[in-house]
Amino acid sequence: MQRLWQWMVAIVGLMLALSAHAVKVGLGGVMGDERALIVIDGAPPQVMRVGETRSGVRLLEVRAQSVLVEMEGVRREVRLGGVVGGGAEATEAERGRALLRADGRGHFSAPARVNGVPVTFLLDTGASTLLDTGASTVALPRSVATRAGVRLDTAQRVMIQTANGPTPAHRTLLNSIQLGGITLHMVEAVVLEDGRLPVPLLGMSFLGRIDLRQEGDRLTLLQRY
Repeated sequence: MQRLWQWMVAIVGLMLALSAHAVKVGLGGVMGDERALIVIDGAPPQVMRVGETRSGVRLLEVRAQSVLVEMEGVRREVRLGGVVGGGAEATEAERGRALLRADGRGHFSAPARVNGVPVTFLLDTGASTLLDTGASTVALPRSVATRAGVRLDTAQRVMIQTANGPTPAHRTLLNSIQLGGITLHMVEAVVLEDGRLPVPLLGMSFLGRIDLRQEGDRLTLLQRY
């Protein structure tokens, strides 16, 4: 009887451990009918083809706004921007989060890390006058981008509109941005000369993958995928 009890305790413990490490899958985008950008357990997004299996996750079907995957023997639909784990939608408690407070002018500063390097951003949800198109993407001054190891020699050269008129910039992808408990990979950004952009801006290429909840001077950010 004692041995049977020990076996039962061991089995329950194993089940709890497996549950605690259930695979979480997010959908970052769809690419036609055969490929999708899949995030597994918070790792950098990876392109998967229908029929391919990675880290125990098999991509079965790509749809317009979702994919069908098989994980742990269960088929689940993952919606664009959504996360599933252990056969169920990720709960709010399981999602990465960050809490910010507004300064006296109502602006939100975000102490973050770009490619592991500390960078303090100003949140740009469209109200900023620094960049007319700044809300569309993360924007970095060249000195900050260089410090974060961003290579500009292979980046795409573009012209963007600033408050002072058109200016040349570089369009690139950042390996990662960490903000509180949130980590996003492969985030689009533009890099401008320091004189054109006095502070880094956290635009919609980051914020578009986050749920924002504001209560007074408090802003809660919840990671979608």
